[in-house]
Amino acid sequence: MRIAIPVEEKSEDAKLSDRFARAPFFIIFDEDKNEVEYYENTDLDAHGMGPKTTRLLSDKNVQVLITKDVGANALTALQGVGIEIYRAIPGSAKDNLHAWKEGKLNRF
Repeated sequence: MRIAIPVEEKSEDAKLSDRFARAPFFIIFDEDKNEVEYYENTDLDAHGMGPKTTRLLSDKNVQVLITKDVGANALTALQGVGIEIYRAIPGSAKDNLHAWKEGKLNRF
């Protein structure tokens, strides 16, 4: 299972970004390989970032997204590629990953 979280910096202890598609970075936890990957979101000013960012996550084989918020276009795109979306809780990326594993996060 690959879980993506939009964050402000490259760290498992990073604060979550307030915006999904315009997050500076994405952290991807790969449970099967027990690895962590970071991706920089380089095109933050482009129009239509929700679907573009969804394509990036889909290309990275992400199955779950944990985020504070997601816009309507991004939500439609995420649902279209089958990525499950969960509402983040206050805390770090690591805190949210643990909460998801324990079934404590609500789906969008």
